[in-house]
Amino acid sequence: MGNWTLVIQGTGAHHNFKKLEPDKLVPDGEGDYERVCDDADYMSARFVRELKAKGQNVGAATFTSGGTDDVNKDRHVLKSEV
Repeated sequence: MGNWTLVIQGTGAHHNFKKLEPDKLVPDGEGDYERVCDDADYMSARFVRELKAKGQNVGAATFTSGGTDDVNKDRHVLKSEV
């Protein structure tokens, strides 16, 4: 028993809502909208809930989407600084 970290990096669907029509989302009855359940962000949130339900202490859980820059490469540094 001890500290742990899980990091998963992938590409795929995320942050999608169910739609009645092209511009009309399906309300969930609780002030938000129904989600597409096979999206990565939805699935990760469900996994976090499962961890907590089994007694795991989750200190932080975030979902980041969008592009990333690999700053471990010299191309992001001016040649005069290398």
